[in-house]
Amino acid sequence: MDLLNVLHAIAQAVRERDYDSVWEFVVYTAKGFEQEYLHSLDRRKFYNILWEIASITDNKAGYYNIVDKTLSQISDKDEIREAKTVAYPNFDEKEKSFNA
Repeated sequence: MDLLNVLHAIAQAVRERDYDSVWEFVVYTAKGFEQEYLHSLDRRKFYNILWEIASITDNKAGYYNIVDKTLSQISDKDEIREAKTVAYPNFDEKEKSFNA
């Protein structure tokens, strides 16, 4: 998580021309996280910092790609649901509308 915090600070400090390089390193770093072992608070921090970096570097589509890949690493259904509510802030409302 510390490395993502550093990348967040770098994203805020660099020029726009360097955003792609920062984002590429974020993607590389995110691949190393083992989602099965993240607790809910860590997962919340993980997705929040990713979203902030994606917003700064204009890579929101890339954020959702990372989310999809990380969610595919989780096998427990309850963990997946919890992770989706964190990664996709409006997930609960969307799920309710599908089940109505």
